[in-house]
Amino acid sequence: MDRRERHLGGITTRLAPDGSKVEVDVGALVSRLILFEHCTLESDHLKEIPSLVAAFGVKGVRALLESGAVSIICDYLGAGNVGQTRDLKVTAARGGILPLSSYRIMTISVPERLEDGSYYRSEYVHQALKSVNESRGLTEREIRRLQIILRRVVTEYPRSLVADSGTSFKELIAQDDESILKSLKVAFSDMFGRAFPDGVTLKCEDLGNDGDFRVVTNLASYAAIDENESHKVIERALLGAANVDQRLLVMEALESVSGFKDSEIPVFEGRFARLWSQLDPIAQENRFKRITTIGGLPLLDNLAPAQQIDMTKLLKFRDSEECRELRRWLRRVDSEPDAEIEALFESVKERLARVTHTRVGKTVRFIIDNGAGAVPVIGPALGPAVSILDKYLMDKVIGEPGPVSFLGHSYPSIFIEGRSEDDI
Repeated sequence: MDRRERHLGGITTRLAPDGSKVEVDVGALVSRLILFEHCTLESDHLKEIPSLVAAFGVKGVRALLESGAVSIICDYLGAGNVGQTRDLKVTAARGGILPLSSYRIMTISVPERLEDGSYYRSEYVHQALKSVNESRGLTEREIRRLQIILRRVVTEYPRSLVADSGTSFKELIAQDDESILKSLKVAFSDMFGRAFPDGVTLKCEDLGNDGDFRVVTNLASYAAIDENESHKVIERALLGAANVDQRLLVMEALESVSGFKDSEIPVFEGRFARLWSQLDPIAQENRFKRITTIGGLPLLDNLAPAQQIDMTKLLKFRDSEECRELRRWLRRVDSEPDAEIEALFESVKERLARVTHTRVGKTVRFIIDNGAGAVPVIGPALGPAVSILDKYLMDKVIGEPGPVSFLGHSYPSIFIEGRSEDDI
């Protein structure tokens, strides 16, 4: 599968530093399900599940998990500086913490086992599954059933990534890679709210001990900041560069594309930026938002908490050849003026209005939307007639089916106003 068709990313924003409260962007997941053949959801300890149940219903969540359209990574992968951390074996072996402007960047992940030999990852997943209990309106049986399915489908980052990301970042340091200085420019602007001063130089020196290094720079004098501030902003830059490098490794390992913040793009420019212009999943999501906005269709950003989505229709929608053509069309639509796209939508609306306001038109629309077999008893008998009416509607009234007509007819059907208790 083309990696442009495989999305990797999360849908949560932490509202509390400890992760105790998160904001879940359900609309982002719905958008990605439409725009990509497969989605790998990087979960925040499964805190998304109650919001997904509220939007899709427990049956919808189960259908999604069992469809193969989505994978869930319940894991953690990041970077941290432990150069000034006490009570570590490496600190004791070194004889103390590192001085300011010296660092030891380590990959942080969920270990399989703790130092005492006990299994930690299984407990990590077990605790994450308790998030299902917070889903409103579920019976104990439904909670247990959903937890069983989740336990079966959740996965982790490839274990090789932990070692690979550490090795990769050491190589960046050894080479004084330009991404370090670029990351420092971003971190400085974020931390101090002003432009990065000209003339700043930066060089990394290996201190031995398999990972300790010193950053030699004139940043403090050129930026008029003290040594503590210089240490902190460089630390932020190093962690930023390490995290971007990790994302590239994860994308490569999972053969997927992941979004980056605008401020992160310059960090890997030159190493990846040219290829990234063709892979950027955020660009595809922005195209979809643009088209739905022009067409006056329901938007998925900032989806209301009460908005519910028909997962059965969504899965059918995304698995159609028309939806695949929509994805291909979106990648070609950047040069199309808004006015021309709006004209396409208006043309479809006008042609539909001519038939859907007639008795025959309403009958044809019902049959096309629901299928001839959905009409009890008379369905088989109307088969030939339906084919003639269907062909007439599509060829003579609507015209050649295309992404706009498909989007205008099928996409709004995934939104529902309410759900009965039997569907929860």
